[in-house]
Amino acid sequence: MLTLPLSKVWSHLYSFPFDPHPDWTREYPGQEEILSYLIRVAQKWGLYQYICFNTEVEATTWSDSTHQWETSLKVLGGKAAEYAASYTVTSDFAISAVGQLNVPGYPNITGLDFLQDRMMYSARWDPNYDLKGKKVATIGNGATAAQILPEIVNIAQGVTVFQRSPNWIIPSADKPISETMRAIYRHAPGVRRRYRASLTDIHETLYESIVDVASLVNDLARQLRLDMMNKQIPDNAASKRKLSPTTHPVASPSSSRTITSPPYVGTTARFRRTSLTTYLPRVSRAWGRSRLPGHDG
Repeated sequence: MLTLPLSKVWSHLYSFPFDPHPDWTREYPGQEEILSYLIRVAQKWGLYQYICFNTEVEATTWSDSTHQWETSLKVLGGKAAEYAASYTVTSDFAISAVGQLNVPGYPNITGLDFLQDRMMYSARWDPNYDLKGKKVATIGNGATAAQILPEIVNIAQGVTVFQRSPNWIIPSADKPISETMRAIYRHAPGVRRRYRASLTDIHETLYESIVDVASLVNDLARQLRLDMMNKQIPDNAASKRKLSPTTHPVASPSSSRTITSPPYVGTTARFRRTSLTTYLPRVSRAWGRSRLPGHDG
């Protein structure tokens, strides 16, 4: 699980219906609270005895002769590594649930390999590395950047953002959940179930409407995003230009993912930053240090 500074999802949608958590403290809780919930679920349902940690799936193949799956596993560390470095599991069923973002995809940028300073991929974030007083450059401005940047800008000496193209950003509904509301969710589970169902209904209905580029909902979402930007950076025309997508629709089947993060726009306006509208061509050495040259400065 990622340990980004601001890793958030909508709590009542990203919790199991068979084991709900009525005591979420926020609508968008932090990573620590989500991890605590998942650990509790795993312990309660006895899942640890079925999990092989520090183990990597190298291949899964179907055997026509036995009509079973053969999964090759590689032990990366821990106690099990003392007994076997690799082994094969045969099963009637094989379900892949690793998702599509489990392996980092590093950008193809010339010179990235000889970058002299510390380099971290967001999917391999090191929470113990101290960014205080350092000059930080981020490549990309998507959902992960929206989680990271509002936090590190407060401690870094300077932050530079390299972006290929800006994303549409809309406000989130994050807010604290009061003790009273948590008590209601705890003692009147029907209220919590109805709230969860309403979130699902709203998301499904909104998605169908917002991806229709000719719909009123799409126009309203676009105006909402522009209003948020005008409120957070009212006197910074250059930042508005660099942070505004050139496409009219907020969302369409072919558009980039819309980001839900109200602090991001105001945060980027405070950066000493370079925003690239095309690409970052190379990383080069100069004066004994690594430099990140770009088109905008």
